[in-house]
Amino acid sequence: MKKNAKMSDILKKNESPTYYDRYLDTDSEAFINPILVCKNKKKFSGEDSENAEKRIDSFFEFVMGNKAENLSKIDSVPEENATGLGYSKNKSVGHGPNKDLFHEMLNSLNLNTEKYSGLAKLNGNACRLSALTMFVPGFSYDSVSDLTTRLIEKELYNFTIETVKRLGRDNSLHKRTETLYYWADKDCEWKKENVEKNFYANGKFTLLVPNCMVEEKKFKKNPDDYIRNVIAPRIINDRLQKTGKKPKKKQIIDKAKKDAGGAKRLIENDIAKYPNDFIDYYNNEDL
Repeated sequence: MKKNAKMSDILKKNESPTYYDRYLDTDSEAFINPILVCKNKKKFSGEDSENAEKRIDSFFEFVMGNKAENLSKIDSVPEENATGLGYSKNKSVGHGPNKDLFHEMLNSLNLNTEKYSGLAKLNGNACRLSALTMFVPGFSYDSVSDLTTRLIEKELYNFTIETVKRLGRDNSLHKRTETLYYWADKDCEWKKENVEKNFYANGKFTLLVPNCMVEEKKFKKNPDDYIRNVIAPRIINDRLQKTGKKPKKKQIIDKAKKDAGGAKRLIENDIAKYPNDFIDYYNNEDL
């Protein structure tokens, strides 16, 4: 296989890939956004198109509605390397949710429902899950992407098999047992299922992801964007009215983040004071 080979070098076809065309020998710095999963759920066929959204909804509602001791039953999720998305670590080709950060996120949500009450006003649980990247310490695009991958792994598996067959690459499917872990929306628990026919790229069990569900580098709605386009203009306008002088945006942003103790802490404080600004920002699909 050539250097910097991509998935399309294996699944050759004279068409634009419907899957995210990632590199084969290292993680691609790209992430599954649950908002895009639900927005483009029809890329999954049949019942899968509805099941993906149901799993995300069920998981978020379970976390927000259960006592902390019940969350310990779901905070340990086996690693999944098959999508190859995320931040590379020694050519890891995917890693999976970090248990400590995952547990911290679950408890942070569960124990601070009043603090995060604004989440309830966002458009759907997929949006709420994606929004955690804005203010939950240590919970990044990578974390949300890893979690989303596990929630809908069964749908990703079916998409993978269907895509490989459609492209006429049945020779890349092998009878070898692999175990899927996914969120059972009705039972509200992680379940596992052994599958016998699987796709292998470069000899590794591989799951394809619809390219319309993936964002590269970072989510479109991210802390820096929110600070730059919502918080900073408000501060600048306030200073302008008080002093008659317009301060530089970069200086305002740098000082605001430093005073708050970081970007996420700044946003967390801002949400508490101006919750409607955050709600409007996240519910605006044009952003």
